[in-house]
Amino acid sequence: MELTSENNLGIQNCLDEVERSSKVTAIILAGGNSARFKTNKAFAQIEGKSFIQRIIEIVRPICSEILIVATKPEDYLSLGYPVITDVFPNAGPIAGIHAGLMAAANEYSFVTACDMPFLSANVINQLFFAAVGYQAAVPIIAGKSEPLRAVYSRDCAKTAEVQIKKNSLSARDLIDALHTNLIDFANQESFTNINTVAELDFALKVNKERCNK
Repeated sequence: MELTSENNLGIQNCLDEVERSSKVTAIILAGGNSARFKTNKAFAQIEGKSFIQRIIEIVRPICSEILIVATKPEDYLSLGYPVITDVFPNAGPIAGIHAGLMAAANEYSFVTACDMPFLSANVINQLFFAAVGYQAAVPIIAGKSEPLRAVYSRDCAKTAEVQIKKNSLSARDLIDALHTNLIDFANQESFTNINTVAELDFALKVNKERCNK
């Protein structure tokens, strides 16, 4: 693995490179039950839009293909995008990454959990740019890798399958097994994930204060 600072990526070059090709995929891991959220958090709302709809609107101008990985496909069919299920059920997020990459039409895919409603298009573009020449580009936030908001090449599906079959189900173990470019991001806001109703309430408060400035 290699560590890169976001400042060394050249943001405008990232934008130009990705916008010229657009032959990349977005894989949204909708998962299953949201135990800590008490309901399906993919459909929790901020400013009248569900988490998953906000993510779709962010990735749609960047990606030529959008896939949703879910345990209950019927919940997501109304969104108008292909919904696929895990090849290896009950194996956690690594199984969602595997299923998404297996279904992806493009070489590189941005993988994100559905609980990150503040994603930034600039960050996604930077990750795609950083993935060139690597199997994966993964952000580092506050010293921790974030494999559920990262870019993977299609051949990572083979490694994910090997990991699953030997019951190594940590997504961080997966990126350790890949040729990974780790990107140290200073701005953490885009990577905020929401796991509880209390976290949603706090995010709504912060978002409202930001809008009122």
